[in-house]
Amino acid sequence: MKQNHKLHKLIPFIYYILVVNNQISHVTVFEKMLEKRLPDKAIFVSSNEQISSADKNKLNMKTFATFAAIIFSFFFAAGFVAAQDTQNGLEFKIQLLDNANTYGVFVKPNQTIAPSSKTQTGSGQVTLVVPAAFEYNNLKNVSGTWIENARVDGPVEAADKSYVSFGFVVDNPRIQLFPNEETLLFTFTTDASFAGQVELFDNENDPFMTPNSYGTNPGNDLGVIDLGAKGGMAYYAYARNYSTQAEELRNLSTLASK
Repeated sequence: MKQNHKLHKLIPFIYYILVVNNQISHVTVFEKMLEKRLPDKAIFVSSNEQISSADKNKLNMKTFATFAAIIFSFFFAAGFVAAQDTQNGLEFKIQLLDNANTYGVFVKPNQTIAPSSKTQTGSGQVTLVVPAAFEYNNLKNVSGTWIENARVDGPVEAADKSYVSFGFVVDNPRIQLFPNEETLLFTFTTDASFAGQVELFDNENDPFMTPNSYGTNPGNDLGVIDLGAKGGMAYYAYARNYSTQAEELRNLSTLASK
């Protein structure tokens, strides 16, 4: 999945700043994105269906001025990001955890970056490659809020596979990054009888990568801004998978138990 369109990754920060400054009480809802089958990028949802009329009345001239200032800051920051080299320093792993039916997806900064404590995640997606008709349960968010935002079963490019994508919604619970340390993003479980292979999507080599027969955009992605980076604001992005096949860990555990 190419990372050519960087400007959209800063949009979540506009909503974030508005909320924390009490200019609006909810993050705007974009459920229609799924219905229109847009590319499987990060989407934004809220626990409330819409902004109340009382909240709308609060969007007065002061709010307008604040919003205009934020928009100006947005384009200034966007110009900064466009002018700087993105540091592709974030790596993913999927692992079979101690419980034989629980899988975890992790992120780890590689040795090229050293994130500060002032990071904010703006976009993300994790795509799993699993056997066709794969089912999972008990999706649990650990760092960030993630939901299944797209699924394709048995495309012509890989008829025996299903592609399940989880989209980043909001940075809550906050994704904390530590140099050379793993951060668990989310977990899910499978049926006890499941014996197939669960893998992370390979952005460069998977047969279902964009463009594909469904016109979707599967793949892995994570976009993070670091406001405390040495030398000024830095932008970190997904680079690669550092462990792709959770079943390798299961096999090792099985051998060790014999």
